[in-house]
Amino acid sequence: MAKYLIGIVCGLSFGLYVQAQATPSFAVFDIEAASEGFDLVVGIQPLAAQALAGSFVSSSSTIQRIEANAEMIAAYIQSSVSLKQQGDRCSWDPKPETVAQDTITLHAEGVTVRGRVHCADAHRSIALQTDLFQGMFAEHRNIVRMKTADGSYRVIDQLDASHDRTVLDPNLAYASSSDVSTDGSDRLDVAWILFAIVISSACVFGAHHLWRRKRAGRV
Repeated sequence: MAKYLIGIVCGLSFGLYVQAQATPSFAVFDIEAASEGFDLVVGIQPLAAQALAGSFVSSSSTIQRIEANAEMIAAYIQSSVSLKQQGDRCSWDPKPETVAQDTITLHAEGVTVRGRVHCADAHRSIALQTDLFQGMFAEHRNIVRMKTADGSYRVIDQLDASHDRTVLDPNLAYASSSDVSTDGSDRLDVAWILFAIVISSACVFGAHHLWRRKRAGRV
């Protein structure tokens, strides 16, 4: 774990400024039912993954850098998440999922890690607390969603620096979307997330185009 955190600090020192310009910053925490209990899937923006991977000091492609540092990224996310049930800590050992192999899909799907949550009682409420990217990226939000039995995703809470804890009911993952109570903000967040994806993609393609023009001018 120590070597991962050292690498993260080095990566952030190069990537923090660039990521701070790509607003808004967010991560998604999805609760998904599994055969035994449930999975917690955390998705982060590619630019945040690049910063963690120290992508600005390497000649490798963005996707290669993220893949090479996938375990480090997963370790960092795990260290930023606390799961407890009635005061007792639950275990969660996330593993990186497959990284998309083209830039457009990468920015649409993000970089994700998945792990089974193990608590004393699989059907009792769990407290999730996270400071993921808080204090690093301006106005960062961690959006907590529940994947219901009909395949829909419902936003159940939004965490930030002033509100970093929420209570999860694992049983809702087996209910239909109509049974999950929300404040109606999930529709707004879908539009907000799509807007962020468009802005991030535009920044990436714009930077790449500018780099190619500068390179052609030197030739």
